[in-house]
Amino acid sequence: MALEESHVRRAAHLARLAVSDDQASGFVDDLSRILDMVDQLQSLDTEGVAPLSH
Repeated sequence: MALEESHVRRAAHLARLAVSDDQASGFVDDLSRILDMVDQLQSLDTEGVAPLSH
């Protein structure tokens, strides 16, 4: 699912944050990059790797 400005605005509304148009479009870019990194981490094969305590 692609992140859209409406998602950012909804999250900001729920968090009671004021977000300008410029900020919302910037947050879409930033959050999209973060979600892409999370996807990369989730695709890693961790089979047989012992959990760490930290």
